[in-house]
Formats: sequence, structure tokens, C-alpha cells
Amino acid sequence: YRLVMSEGERHPELGQSFWDSGPRPTARAFSTYLRLATDRGELAVDNPDIAASQFIVMIKGLSVDIALGNLQSWPFSFSMDDYVDSCVEMFMRAHGPERKSGTQTETHRSAELA
Repeated sequence: YRLVMSEGERHPELGQSFWDSGPRPTARAFSTYLRLATDRGELAVDNPDIAASQFIVMIKGLSVDIALGNLQSWPFSFSMDDYVDSCVEMFMRAHGPERKSGTQTETHRSAELA
């Protein structure tokens, strides 16, 4: 990852190769999963491509920042497990099956006002 970030400007093909071999297929596979889960009524995702990208960045962003900083220990008062659980809860509040695709249920509107 660091090599791609540092050499990408001089060698754009390196960045493209990295993107094509990891992030792009991962996002596409997750987007397909979200689309199928929405079709089955298990989720309510209006735009699976955006939702997949948001979730992936949310989950991996913190750990990538820590790795890029070369930190030797976890610098927060919460655990990584708690962080991931919180990310999943946030995602499910936005895209859970109780939310109707394209609109919000009364439950979500009430929660937002609270």
C-alpha cells in the first residue's frame, strides 16, 4: 500500500494495477451482495455501489491510518472490535431491512428527531 501511494505519481500503472487487483473487485463483490440482499428484503440499500464503498472505507480506514503511521499499539480507549461493531450498527441503521428503500420509516424519522 505504501509503495503504491509513494510511487503512484511516477508510475500510474502501479496504482491502476493495485486498484484493479484489490479494491475494485472487493467493492464490486460487496455491491453485488448488497444488491442481492436488498432484492431478498434483508437490506434496504438505495445505491449498492455507494453503500459498499462507504462501508469498506469506514471499516478499513482507521486501521490503514494506524498502519501508515507505523503505530506500535492501538491508540484509542475503545477496541478495534468495538469500532467494527459500531460501524456495522451505523450501516444497519442506514440500510437495515426495517428501512424502506428510497424512504425512511417512521421509526427512523423518530430516532433522528430524538
